[in-house]
Amino acid sequence: MSYQLLDQVNLWWKTVSDKESLNTYQKTVQTTWNILRETAKLVWLFLCLGLILVTWLWTSSKESGQQLKTWYEGIKEPKSEHIWAEASQLLMSTGRTTAEQVLAQAREQLGLPAPETRPMAKSVAAAPVAKPAASDAPEPEAKVEEAS
Repeated sequence: MSYQLLDQVNLWWKTVSDKESLNTYQKTVQTTWNILRETAKLVWLFLCLGLILVTWLWTSSKESGQQLKTWYEGIKEPKSEHIWAEASQLLMSTGRTTAEQVLAQAREQLGLPAPETRPMAKSVAAAPVAKPAASDAPEPEAKVEEAS
């Protein structure tokens, strides 16, 4: 064998078996393991977050649908001006309730105290729209006073 090859093998073995090389490899393996472990935790937390969001959206949409159905069934003869006004109130009420629930959960997760509770607004579905009474009497005309 050539002396060049033997010299290179000896140099390689000296570098590989050096205590500093061993420490460097151990640190690399340990750091890689820590990165993989923390990445797995992060992925798990994102999966939990996704599950919570899907569940929250499912229950919110189901509750909204039930409230809308109850509200719609409470109307005898729907008129377009009443439907849009009450539907928007219903959606805003549901959105407000949902937002309050999300904020309460976030406060709980962060360990913050809950704010003072306010009385909840009445549900739109609780009071069905009453039909205006039809009267045969003509409406009184407003008198206009003439200025002298």
